[in-house]
Amino acid sequence: LESPIVVNQMHEPTESTDVSALNIGDEEQGAEERSPNVRTPKPPTEKPRRRNKPGRIMKKKVPMKTCLAAILLVLAGVVLFSLSIDFYVQHPDHAGALPLLILAFLVLLPGIYASVNIVGAIRGWRGFRLDNLPSYDDL
Repeated sequence: LESPIVVNQMHEPTESTDVSALNIGDEEQGAEERSPNVRTPKPPTEKPRRRNKPGRIMKKKVPMKTCLAAILLVLAGVVLFSLSIDFYVQHPDHAGALPLLILAFLVLLPGIYASVNIVGAIRGWRGFRLDNLPSYDDL
């Protein structure tokens, strides 16, 4: 009788009579020897998407108009806030400081909210998604 040809670690064919050590074609024996904590990798079921970091997948493209609007809102809020401080310090009766301060906060709040959400979504922070922001790219 001929002994079967088996491939060893060097990928060179050798003759051996001990085929059971390789578990070729014996799925049940390999399943019993496998530890329950060992995970077998699953094949990818969908095509890869854009990645922002190793191991993190971005589901949506970053909306550029929303980023621009957030930056402009923050800048306008800072300018209005500094003008309100200037009006408070320079004018003896503090004329115009309170309306500018209210307007500054009304402009700063959505700008900071959008900026934090954009940064959190891009950096992959848990709970931050670009879907939470209104998209101005559709306009």
